[in-house]
Amino acid sequence: ACNFHCSYCDTHSVKKYQMTTKEIKSIIHDCAEMGTRKIGFTGGEALVRPDMEEIIDYAKYKGLYVHLVSNGSWVDKKLHILKKLDTLFISLDGPIEITKLQRDDYDVVSAIKLAVENGIRVCALTTLTKNNTKKEVIDYITDKAKEIGFVNMYQPVTHFSFSSNKVDELTSEEKNFIDVINYIIEKKKQGYPIANSYS
Repeated sequence: ACNFHCSYCDTHSVKKYQMTTKEIKSIIHDCAEMGTRKIGFTGGEALVRPDMEEIIDYAKYKGLYVHLVSNGSWVDKKLHILKKLDTLFISLDGPIEITKLQRDDYDVVSAIKLAVENGIRVCALTTLTKNNTKKEVIDYITDKAKEIGFVNMYQPVTHFSFSSNKVDELTSEEKNFIDVINYIIEKKKQGYPIANSYS
């Protein structure tokens, strides 16, 4: 489930069976017993689930490293839950005008700043499309990462089980994409907090 309507994702419209709290905890138990060390919760927006705190608590009780992927819209309302995570991933596609093009109109940077100020380890996820595969957008994101104190990770827009029919039209031209990837590599070499490996 999700409370946003991102241009490359149709998760918000998917009507599928949602596992119960008991079923999820059973899977966490089995995974931990088999030696799983890390678990991540995503969506859509994982915080839409009213039982998310109980699920995170159980995963931590089982000794797992826990992360959660969020659009950031509920950071202010769910800080007490997010503080229990090992890492919070928040989607950040660039300045507000890029966010409006790709997601709902929301000040993601303020949400990231609030999380960092409350001691939450944040990694911003940037989905690269033709809208933000630009050096000035990369500069904006890397400058904010250094200023606020979060790391950033980049991934290309791609087809996945819940992707929208707009993925192909949002994909950047190959030359432009390669140029920006090389620029991101240079920024990483300069010491900017970029989580991607060089490879």
